[in-house]
Amino acid sequence: MKYFKTYDPIDKSGAVAWSDFIEPDQVIEAYEHGVFPWPDCEGSIYWFSPHKRGVLQFDEIHWSKSDLKFFQSCNYEFKINHNFKATIETCADVKNKIEDGTWITQDLIEAYADLNLKGVAISFEVYDGNSLVGGMYGVRSKKYFSAESMFYLKPNASKYALYKSVEYFKSQGLSWIDTQVITDFTSRLGAKEIPRSLFIKMIS
Repeated sequence: MKYFKTYDPIDKSGAVAWSDFIEPDQVIEAYEHGVFPWPDCEGSIYWFSPHKRGVLQFDEIHWSKSDLKFFQSCNYEFKINHNFKATIETCADVKNKIEDGTWITQDLIEAYADLNLKGVAISFEVYDGNSLVGGMYGVRSKKYFSAESMFYLKPNASKYALYKSVEYFKSQGLSWIDTQVITDFTSRLGAKEIPRSLFIKMIS
């Protein structure tokens, strides 16, 4: 089943489509064409393929000396897909507290949890003892990984999740990840914006 009439932006925001529902197969189709969902607080789902896309090339990542020292000496434990549901729910909770709202709605959580069972959505988790203290999740499409959200409850835990995820993806033959947009954090690491046309070529 094809969910989208077009995968090209229909306005300046990069919006491709709108829907009042989100389904796992719909999400898979979207990411295969460089489109990702962004629900609003009222439950509507907007689907975007921005004119500028954030990309983090692994050979251009700039970890600070203090970060690298921490990664090599910390007692955190790293796990993949150990508790996807807790990871995405904590991302939602943390964003809700910090930003007074979150686009990670319950419908999105349920859809991505199903995608995790299909091996499409992945969580990278950091534990201090038995406590989940940091993590990130995203979607693995055919040729790329799109990072969705991350959180930390203890210092550097989200950075450690990203650091270990890069090691994992390198072992899988990937050389970059999609950050969707550029934030202060990803910009400091070396993420750059590229034209949508180039991004589509990279994932084709």
